Amino acid sequence: MVGSEGAPGGRLGDAVKAAGEKAGPLLERMLAFDTSADSSVSPLRQEAEHQQFVAGYLADLGLEVELLEPGAELFEAHRMAHPGQTFDGRPILWARLPGGGRGPSLLFNGHYDTVPVGSRDEWHRSPSGERAGDRIYGRGACDMKGGNAAAVAAIAAIHDAGLQLDGDVFLNLVPFEEVNGMGTTATMLLGKRADAAICAEPTRLRPTIASRGILELEVNVAGRSAHGEIPQPHHSEGGAVNAIDKAVYLLAGIERLDRQWKALPRKRHDLLSPPAIIATTIQGGTFWATWPDKVTIEAEVIYLPGDADGEGTGAAVMEEFEAYVRTLSAADDWLAEHPPEIVWRGDVRPVEVGQDHPLVRVACEISSLPPAGFDSSADHLYLITEGSIPSILLGPGDIAQAHTADEFLDLAELERCSRLYVELAAAWTSGRS
Repeated sequence: MVGSEGAPGGRLGDAVKAAGEKAGPLLERMLAFDTSADSSVSPLRQEAEHQQFVAGYLADLGLEVELLEPGAELFEAHRMAHPGQTFDGRPILWARLPGGGRGPSLLFNGHYDTVPVGSRDEWHRSPSGERAGDRIYGRGACDMKGGNAAAVAAIAAIHDAGLQLDGDVFLNLVPFEEVNGMGTTATMLLGKRADAAICAEPTRLRPTIASRGILELEVNVAGRSAHGEIPQPHHSEGGAVNAIDKAVYLLAGIERLDRQWKALPRKRHDLLSPPAIIATTIQGGTFWATWPDKVTIEAEVIYLPGDADGEGTGAAVMEEFEAYVRTLSAADDWLAEHPPEIVWRGDVRPVEVGQDHPLVRVACEISSLPPAGFDSSADHLYLITEGSIPSILLGPGDIAQAHTADEFLDLAELERCSRLYVELAAAWTSGRS
């Protein structure tokens, strides 16, 4: 473990020590920039200024740095792209610390966009960055400017110590992770590549090698409207049908399917939680005295890597869900005649890197921690699926802190992470695994 009596000496040791000292001040500077966004077309804030700061910091060290604002023609046809999405004012950063050309390269990837601050009244510390005791507070401290700062600090420390690694080290800071992953996707579409990648999401420094897939959908349930106080005949005689009642029936059935999935041995994973079906919004009705004629349920269906089809998608899960809803609807005389409309709106695919992969082995060895799973998703997905880059999550902080008021990161963990990144870069680029 970094920081133990077995910590390296010489130039590597100097770099390890310096990385820990640089990380805290870098994070405080990054937090001072408002890079929050709640959609792909949110008003610009200080995204460009944030990226210009990091680019200038690295350029002053002599690194090769690019700020990229790709046009829509690059990504607008991608399945995850949103209409009107643009990188104007939200640049992608790509930087390179050259190695000796003898070993494999390593990429540190992170997103600089954050979720909005929310109600300022819920914050007792400054969302723009505040150090108090052994913590640094601010929006994005944990998710994930802390990991970004650790990566920048590690690269700067390697440079300053005069430590030339055997392979190149790259840094990629992107927008839009919180929205649709288009920042990392666009980086891959631009042809940027490395032999392996660390996505610096908060994992408590544990190498995280698998994540679940997420299907987004809506279910439209039809009814038949009429005056609320007027007794109604059976629907076969033209009477009203309460779409809310039919939605409740469907939701009860879908909850049973959720329990069934959780009990199936074939839907289990050593590192991930079971699959889940979660109704997240429901809308229906037009007036308090009118039988509702439509209800729309939004939901997410979360699935495991083992349920992905041959293309890595959730097509088989979608088919399984639809077949169940068809059977459920057939048992109801109204829904049998007016089946719910299911609209699939997105598929965030599951990914997994094997525990025997050299990147996983070296990350577990240096961190002295076993591999873990991540029940949500992050940009490692697009590094793997769009760039064919073996990628894991590994960064400082607890994901439970993400998106919260008074979001914070423990300074000691931030410093440990930056030191760990130096050792990881040295070990991986040397070909050690």
